[in-house]
Amino acid sequence: MAERTAVAGAARSPVVTAARMLQRKCRCGTHSHGHAECGECARKRGGLQRKLAIGASHDPLEVEADRVASQVMTGAAPTGIGAAGPRIQRASGGDGSAGQEAPGSVGEVLSSPGEPMPGDLRSDMESRFRHDFSAVRLHTGGAAARSARDVDASAYTAGSHIVWGSSASSLQTPSGRLLLAHELTHVVQQSAANVIRRCINPKKNDPIYDSVANSIRNTPDFKTLDPPDKAEAEGIITDAKKKAGCLYYIGELFALFTTKDKPPAAIAKETQAATVVAASTEKARVAKPAEAKNLNVEEKASADPARKYVKIKGKFGGGTYEVDNRDPKNIVVRAKVFLKAAGSGTAADVANITSMEDAIEKAASRPGFIVDISFVNAPDADTFTAEVDPSRWEVATNWSGGDPTGFAHELLHMFAYELDRYDYIQSHARNASMLVKERVHWFAMQLTKPAGFDNPASLMGEGQHPLNDDACRVAGLDVATCVAARQKP
Repeated sequence: MAERTAVAGAARSPVVTAARMLQRKCRCGTHSHGHAECGECARKRGGLQRKLAIGASHDPLEVEADRVASQVMTGAAPTGIGAAGPRIQRASGGDGSAGQEAPGSVGEVLSSPGEPMPGDLRSDMESRFRHDFSAVRLHTGGAAARSARDVDASAYTAGSHIVWGSSASSLQTPSGRLLLAHELTHVVQQSAANVIRRCINPKKNDPIYDSVANSIRNTPDFKTLDPPDKAEAEGIITDAKKKAGCLYYIGELFALFTTKDKPPAAIAKETQAATVVAASTEKARVAKPAEAKNLNVEEKASADPARKYVKIKGKFGGGTYEVDNRDPKNIVVRAKVFLKAAGSGTAADVANITSMEDAIEKAASRPGFIVDISFVNAPDADTFTAEVDPSRWEVATNWSGGDPTGFAHELLHMFAYELDRYDYIQSHARNASMLVKERVHWFAMQLTKPAGFDNPASLMGEGQHPLNDDACRVAGLDVATCVAARQKP
């Protein structure tokens, strides 16, 4: 990810994200919809609504959810999942008329962080839906059951939050998994929406918000923050109350301060083990004849004497990279990288990372955009430098360990990206491998991103390779013009 110091002074601005909605399915099987609840999900979550209301029945999104759930649970691929705007999906036990306002118990549950889906269950559903459910949070227990009962639901969904009522079948049963598939369809529907919704119903939501904020201030980790970090946290509390997703944001901030830092030794052990596995996998890959013949593709492209390079100063690591950007459809980048052991890092850690050079190059490249790097033993003025300390979270100047895709991500940070294209709040609020004060900073920085900047398909998000706009940014070209040129036949 990016370095904190590069963007620490950035001003805050409103976030525009997909609309968060409340959806649920009832015990009786009829459905209705209305306006959505307060809360906005980043990437997989959506925006705070003026108030939560229960609308009329026969909502087509519920019909679709039933259809898709039946499809995926019989092994078929999901088809035709649409985008849902700002509304509540539920099944009514009454006459299905519109206009009933949802009870406060719903907002109370949605202000809590919930729990990730169990690993085996998540893997099963992701394979069925062909969708990433890492953001999904399950809410169970007494408060969740009361809120489901208050809206006459077996379960309901708000953004990426699924609330499970006491009448819902166990997730270990076929009927429980079918109901979960129905609710996960709503997650997909809502993540496809792109609606700005604004706070707030102050009379209802302010007491909830203020209560959670006070709980945050009373946590040990908040109390022990240094003054600048505490001021940043207070700024989040102040600003988020005015923005879309107030209850979502304050709930995630509470989760941040109640997730304890993992010991550095434990982080180092996990990171080093992951690097060893990745290096072994890469060694096996390049031993295959079909892969071995492509080992020097990037080096040959960059060494072509017809290439004409310009130098561009990088963002991190002190280096300068060279790029031939004359043809937007045939960009070549080359750079030198020096890695040095630091902290708990060893020469073996460095060697494992440098052994993955070819895989890093291939992850950093895409058709018409080739990246060639050279790991060097001593830096010169143009070389990018990064430490290797497995006990600290990976950033542009600390290649702590992991796999080639992660290192390619950090390489593009070195070149051109001050910010990541994934959601910092979703990814790091509960990240025990990152210090609390760092998580606070990136939480605040998520609020500064312009609409449309995050993109999970990008290497700088959660993708496996750069997108066209990533290639154009690294090349130093006007992004819109360059992307248009690259898309031409």
